[in-house]
Amino acid sequence: MDDKWKALEKYNLWGGNTYQLGLERKSYTDKIGNFVGNNLVKVLIGQRRSGKSYILRQIASSLVSERGVNPANILYINKEYLEFDFIDDYKALESLYRFYREKLKPQGKVYLFFDEIQNVDGWERFVNSHSQDFVEESELFISGSNSKMLSSELATLLSGRYVEFHIFPYSYAEYLQLMQQPAGRASYLAYLQKGGLPELYNLPTVESEKQYVASVKDTILLRDIVKRKPVRDVRLLDDIFIYLKLPFEPVCRAALRSLLGFFLQFPAYTDRWVRRHAHDTNFVRCPLSCDVCRSCEPAIC
Repeated sequence: MDDKWKALEKYNLWGGNTYQLGLERKSYTDKIGNFVGNNLVKVLIGQRRSGKSYILRQIASSLVSERGVNPANILYINKEYLEFDFIDDYKALESLYRFYREKLKPQGKVYLFFDEIQNVDGWERFVNSHSQDFVEESELFISGSNSKMLSSELATLLSGRYVEFHIFPYSYAEYLQLMQQPAGRASYLAYLQKGGLPELYNLPTVESEKQYVASVKDTILLRDIVKRKPVRDVRLLDDIFIYLKLPFEPVCRAALRSLLGFFLQFPAYTDRWVRRHAHDTNFVRCPLSCDVCRSCEPAIC
């Protein structure tokens, strides 16, 4: 257990540790903060690398700095870190949680933060159990990226005991805050050119930015769609996603109008198939009105 405990100590706020918090995203933290203090599971969902981990850490830090929570009452685990690779199912997660409680003996409510929890088999059993435990009271904040974290899946897995927050890459307002620039045509075009993925702003060259965006796109396509869904022509799917992610909405609308007409000729690639799996990864949002895309659910449009 020594290695496991070292991993927990490394990534938690105990013993004076602090987090790298990145840009303060108050539009999200304030909204989520309004739901702190009840048994609802706070679920952060969004495409990969949109900043969910930073927001979870910002919330954890604010519990200590603004609400006076003892750092020992906060447990943070990110399943993407190699140190937590041993947590392969809910039983291993429960064992680690018990070890944490025995070691630190936190008094009162415990705040549990689990990043990319969908990578833990049977995670919903752990979450449902501890969110409703009135003896060892706890409040849970979890994040996820792929189709296992869809609203339809969550409704079944968590039985309505959750509140959902969609996390997006940096908005234009956040870009201005980060770059300390005034609003205007020049800054808006620069934002459209660079994009909103937070990690882009830590990269030194335009070439490295392009490579990073391509790697994120390939990960979403290959791990979140192709690996789970029957796709015969990956190249065509890749081309479709390039159209879907065009930055200017008028172009995007025109492209989608043309593409939808093309897809309807081929049962294997209907508009519904493309939209559904693109939305499942949180990679695109539908820019078409329902009179154009009549099979669109209103919640998606």
